Amino acid sequence: MIKLENVSKKYGNNVVLDNLNINFNSGEFISIMGPSGSGKSTILNIIGAMDKPDSGKVIINNEEINRFNEEELTLFRKKHVGFIFQFFNLFNNLTVFENVQIPLLISGLKEQDSIEEILTSLNICDKL
Repeated sequence: MIKLENVSKKYGNNVVLDNLNINFNSGEFISIMGPSGSGKSTILNIIGAMDKPDSGKVIINNEEINRFNEEELTLFRKKHVGFIFQFFNLFNNLTVFENVQIPLLISGLKEQDSIEEILTSLNICDKL
């Protein structure tokens, strides 16, 4: 579960998010759409713990992550966050399984079960 409560963010004088309230339920697929500069990337960066809101609460799995210090944020990202950016770089010489395996190796998670769980949740097991 991801919940943003009264989240605001400014860059200089430019207000990007103004008291945003939104909930994403576990297992839900969502799409964030809008014109350039409307705050889509800012929302994702805040949810991904790569940026902090100026005000409001960011609650993920019942933890208010915007209260975390840098060390706690790093651990949170390591355990819970994965990003594929617009110009992503997968390793062409690796399989889908191996590309998914890389962050799991870094985080020390049990590989086989976790990879199959991730691929199943994304409905891409047939890509193995």
